[in-house]
Amino acid sequence: MGIQTPNEIWQGAAGLADSTSNIPMTADMKMRLASITKPLTAFLTMKLVEDGVLQLNDTVEDYLPGQLPEVDEITVKMLLNHSGGITDVITNIDFGEEVYNDPFKDWEHQEIISLLS
Repeated sequence: MGIQTPNEIWQGAAGLADSTSNIPMTADMKMRLASITKPLTAFLTMKLVEDGVLQLNDTVEDYLPGQLPEVDEITVKMLLNHSGGITDVITNIDFGEEVYNDPFKDWEHQEIISLLS
């Protein structure tokens, strides 16, 4: 795990990277997090709602104006409960091939947005 603040970076690791050969996990190893990020994203989003930074009825268009078609009625709440109707980029063939060819690629947000349009 890694945590970065404006003043410092912390990295740590625990457990085994491979339990069959007892290879320990180290902080420099990368792994796919997949769906485990959904609850964390939802928690942090609700914290932003609590802090008044955003509202559940805000739309995608409010935050990504003109970047995606037909998102003026899709709200933050709809994104959190997976009812917004935005395409799952994981099922996009181009995305799948890129991830397969370079699983540790650092994606720019505009690259992901282009796959959704």
